Amino acid sequence: MNDYYQLLETQGELVRRWPYPYTAGLSISNDIEYMSLEFFQVLMEFLNTENETSLGKGVGLSISSSVFFFNSRDYNFSYFDGLAPDAPNSQNAHVIRDYIESGWIDTIHAYGDFDWVGGFCREHAERVLGELSQYGLRIPIFTNHGTVDNVQNIGMDVGYHQGDVLGGEAYHADLLSSMGIKYVWTDSLVTWRELDKTRLEKVKGLAKGVRNWVKGIKKRDDTQLIQDVPLNDGSIVKGFLRFRSTGDNAPNFTSLPYQINQINWDQFYADQGAIILYQHLGVLERLARQCTQASVESIMSGRQYLLSPFYFLQDQMRLGKLWVPVLSELLTYVDMVNSVLIKRDKDIYEICFREGEYSIWGLTVYVDSLKPVKLVCGGEEIQYRFNGPDETGRYSVTVPFPSRQDIWN
Repeated sequence: MNDYYQLLETQGELVRRWPYPYTAGLSISNDIEYMSLEFFQVLMEFLNTENETSLGKGVGLSISSSVFFFNSRDYNFSYFDGLAPDAPNSQNAHVIRDYIESGWIDTIHAYGDFDWVGGFCREHAERVLGELSQYGLRIPIFTNHGTVDNVQNIGMDVGYHQGDVLGGEAYHADLLSSMGIKYVWTDSLVTWRELDKTRLEKVKGLAKGVRNWVKGIKKRDDTQLIQDVPLNDGSIVKGFLRFRSTGDNAPNFTSLPYQINQINWDQFYADQGAIILYQHLGVLERLARQCTQASVESIMSGRQYLLSPFYFLQDQMRLGKLWVPVLSELLTYVDMVNSVLIKRDKDIYEICFREGEYSIWGLTVYVDSLKPVKLVCGGEEIQYRFNGPDETGRYSVTVPFPSRQDIWN
């Protein structure tokens, strides 16, 4: 197996690795830097619907994003207008709430953009928690961000992280669960594809750049997409791996085709793998250490190249090969399928877990034939969708996903 993507481990032969009919899973984890609200709304509609948009007809995937709550730069939209803990709500706050409620925003990107200025303290996190609580909102993912000025970052990866240092001014790790956070990304949780020597020379040492970037950081486990991560306060959180193949320059819109091309798709499907692409879709490109903001106009000028990854993913999804859910959905599913157990008694299939409780949306269970069966969880009968034979020739049933609120119609 290639170590840049992971395999799903199922408990027994009755659990299908992926929701029928798919044989592999991919999500995009988008950091929100340089994203204007206007471009964000057009891009999200293009990615997640089949509507006619300014970027063309939508591709109908499911791709979510992160959000900044605090920000002082004109090129970023955010929930609050400024960096102070008591900054007023921005004019975009109600729009952002709609995206959070619908699940299209599912990640807090380190609360805000404190690059080069710093100043984060616990009151910032308390303000975010208060706002989410007021509107009954929860966000399941937290990701680190940016320069050493972002002391709110968590994890033992780098010394400047103070968001999980008990008693520190920036400590907030104890609030994450109250916000709904179940999964976190810290700086060392990256994978990349190992390249042969000739290939390595052609890409000008990009893979080496990634190694240098994580040099001195605690080695992470390459075998599990989701893994336990210890924090500085002694707590344990669930971390997840992101794929980054672009060396010192973080992946952006222009390098997304390169990211896609690093995946050995035949092997990926053969292994029924799982991968999360690390991206900055608000950044068109980064040259000479300067970022250029993405816009509808800039994307349309290079449309054939820049949008090609999304058309490829659309084709793979339509062929029934690749599942492309929003990030929180993929993480929740992988978490569930790694723990679920199926106990069979004739035509009754009981859903159990090794420990804890999980959402069972997307769970696909192999059954013997077209004969009706009962799917039971927690003593309740579960509705399912019956599937024809898959690539193994076996029949199955799937617990359907609920429809996501469509904020574009």
